[in-house]
Amino acid sequence: MKIKDIIKSLIPPLGLATYHHLVHGDTSKESPGLKKRHEAFDKWNNGCAGDEIVIRPDLKIKASPDALDTFRYFSYISEEMIVELDLFLRLTKNCRCLLDVGALHAIFSLAFTKRNSACRALALEPSPRSFQVILYNIYKNPDCKVTAVEKALGARKGKIAFHAEDFGVAHHFVADSLDSINKGAEIEVDTGDSITGEYGFIPDVIKIDVEGFEYECLVGLGGVLKAHRPLLFIEIHPDFIKGHGHSLASIWELLSEVGYTLYDSNELKIDKEAFVRFDDVERIVCSCSENIGEH
Repeated sequence: MKIKDIIKSLIPPLGLATYHHLVHGDTSKESPGLKKRHEAFDKWNNGCAGDEIVIRPDLKIKASPDALDTFRYFSYISEEMIVELDLFLRLTKNCRCLLDVGALHAIFSLAFTKRNSACRALALEPSPRSFQVILYNIYKNPDCKVTAVEKALGARKGKIAFHAEDFGVAHHFVADSLDSINKGAEIEVDTGDSITGEYGFIPDVIKIDVEGFEYECLVGLGGVLKAHRPLLFIEIHPDFIKGHGHSLASIWELLSEVGYTLYDSNELKIDKEAFVRFDDVERIVCSCSENIGEH
C-alpha cells in the first residue's frame, strides 16, 4: 500500500480535504510565487487592527481570530486555494446572489458581498463551531449582506449524525448517512430547492464544498439548477463520493442533463473521460454559457 493510501485510510473522510490543503500549502510554501504573495500580503496588512485582514488589495475583512488562519491559506499559503478564490472573484464580478454551501468561515460570502453593496449571500454551514464563527464575522462586517443558515444540504430533508474533528486551521464534522443516526450530535439537512424557496433567494452563483455529499447536494438543488442555471464552483472529492455510494459518472450525467460544461481551474474544458478518472480532490467550474466568463 502506498503512503498516500495509508494516510487516507487513517484520516476521517471529512477532514481529508483539509489534510490536502495543509500538505499542499506546506510543500509549496517555499516557492517564489508564494514568497511574493506572502510579501504582498504583509504589505496589505501593515497597520491593520488585530481583527482585520486584507485578503486581496481591495478586500479588507474583519474576522474572528478562529477564522484568520483559514483566510491566510486563501491569501498566501496554499497555491490551490489562492487560485480558487482568485478565479471565483474574477468570474463572479457580474453575479449578485451567492449560495455558499459548506461556507466554513464564510470567506467566499464575505469577499463576494464586500466588493459590491448590491451583492447578497446565503451561507450554509452545518458545523456548530464554524457557524458561530460565521455569525461573528457577519456581525463584524455589517456592510456585507450575508445571511447564515445552520444546515447541511442533501437530496432530501432529514437529520444526520456527526462527530467533530479538528485538522489544523479548520473544524470539520465526520458524518454518517441520513439513515444512520447512531452517534454524536444531529445536524438538520434540507434541500437547496427548499432553502432558496424559504428565503426567496435566487442564486446566480453557487459554491459547493461538502466533502463527499456533492451528488446529494446537486440532486436537492435540481429545481434551482434547471430553472436558473447558476454558475457553479464545486470541490469534487472522488473517494468520499464513492464512499457514499455514488460515482463521478452520476455527477457528470446530472450536470450534463441541465446543460453544464465543466472547466478546471485553468478554465480548460473537462470531458467526461477525464472527469470520471479524478482520483484526488479537484476544483471545477460549471457554466451553461458558451463562454465561461459570460455570467
